[in-house]
Amino acid sequence: TEQGMVTAANVVLMGTSRRQFTLGVLTLMRAHRADAVLHLRRAIESCAFATRIRKHPHLSKLWLDSATGKTEYEKYREKVTKHLFPTDDPLLSELGRRYDHASKVMHSSIYGVAGHFSFPGGPEGMTLRFFDMPEDHSLITSLYDTFDTNKRILRAFGISLRPNVDSDQFDAWEVRLNSVEAKLDVHR
Repeated sequence: TEQGMVTAANVVLMGTSRRQFTLGVLTLMRAHRADAVLHLRRAIESCAFATRIRKHPHLSKLWLDSATGKTEYEKYREKVTKHLFPTDDPLLSELGRRYDHASKVMHSSIYGVAGHFSFPGGPEGMTLRFFDMPEDHSLITSLYDTFDTNKRILRAFGISLRPNVDSDQFDAWEVRLNSVEAKLDVHR
């Protein structure tokens, strides 16, 4: 059924998002902040696709069929990948802002390469770094932002998957998520 395809797409995209989040945290813990946002951006994108498919169930078939041929893939790109971050949805709008920031940092723009060099003594004293994490609180800040983004992703997937989960189980999951959110806010 169409609802079955929506659920399947959401479960697959949630798994993809989780994998990308995990890779991003591991990369961040290795002091490669710009590389970590590549994975965070992919996690956000998977969530946005899932939400778009949930809101427009007919897109689930386009998403599933996109691997069957060039025409199908182009149709999918035209219909599914547009309007991923609508401004009338506060959760997706905020994820869109974070997605745009990650896009800026992960490319070879000045934002993406800036962390790999510094000028401690002026231009003639330029220092190149293998890691892009400065020796300050940036790791903690970046880690918190990553966790906060993942919390928002989980909220969006919760909305998408709630109709398919027993209400008692969903309520227990939501209590745990609220608890984690409160702990993150205390640490922030």
